[in-house]
Amino acid sequence: MDPDNQEVHFVIDGDRPLVNDYGDSKPEFELGDRVLIVSSGEGPYLIQGGEGGRYKLCDDSGNTVKDGQEYAKDDLKSYNPFG
Repeated sequence: MDPDNQEVHFVIDGDRPLVNDYGDSKPEFELGDRVLIVSSGEGPYLIQGGEGGRYKLCDDSGNTVKDGQEYAKDDLKSYNPFG
């Protein structure tokens, strides 16, 4: 939760309320998620970081890939090792 933003979001999950730190702006991908680049099918890569809905990727060793190029969420898709 942003310490400068005192807004709190509650989510009802069954019988228990939960606090949602992201409100309605939860990022599509989180740090460490495995993704593929949609246009080329390259990957899987890990989400290294993201800001403003754009994401940088790294390999399994934490090395930045693609010269640090940032990708929009629509340029990436979650990697499913089973399909």
